[in-house]
Amino acid sequence: MPLAPKGSGTDAAGNAAARQLVTGILTVDIHSHAGRILRTSAPLEPVAAPMREGGMAVLCLAMVADSPATRLMPDRRIRAVREPEPGELYAWSRTAFSRLLKLVEEQELHIIADMAALRTAPSRGPSIIVSAEGADFLDSSIERIDEAYLTYRAICS
Repeated sequence: MPLAPKGSGTDAAGNAAARQLVTGILTVDIHSHAGRILRTSAPLEPVAAPMREGGMAVLCLAMVADSPATRLMPDRRIRAVREPEPGELYAWSRTAFSRLLKLVEEQELHIIADMAALRTAPSRGPSIIVSAEGADFLDSSIERIDEAYLTYRAICS
């Protein structure tokens, strides 16, 4: 995405000046749903290329486990529309994390797992911090904390 929207009156020199400001800087989007990882019937969308174009170093890419039981309503609020079946949100989260990994592989995104990787993100290229919005992926089973941690460590290695 360009730094200045088309038709905004900002010329190429303005875009160049804006890009100069963010070049080499640690820029972080602290909450993103980029890539369409939650829409299992849709192809993944570009993430790395728009990050490069706009000068964004890091996205905190959020997986949302309650998607099967919620909907965006006409008032633009997300609301629960039904009770999830036992195990449904856990299964959904595994699918969403798989799509996130596919996005990482296809677009050659770097996964940030520690401070050193965060500090070097501007020079490494488009990077993500894997995140989960809420704890619905635990599906009321506290024992899944260990599994989530081991899965995350495997993703980061």
